[in-house]
Amino acid sequence: MIVPINTATIRSEPSTQSETVAIFDQNQSLTVIGDNVPYYYQIEFCDPTTGNVKTGWVSK
Repeated sequence: MIVPINTATIRSEPSTQSETVAIFDQNQSLTVIGDNVPYYYQIEFCDPTTGNVKTGWVSK
């Protein structure tokens, strides 16, 4: 799924109270791997600092 965004805040859990693990700007890729939680997508992304693949949550 490709969704145009300005910025995306990646969180450790599907809650605005959870830790921010990354902030993505335009032209960065996220892969949606889950859509079973209200208001959030579970995503997979490449950490821009380490190059490691990580998972997180982004609001819909």
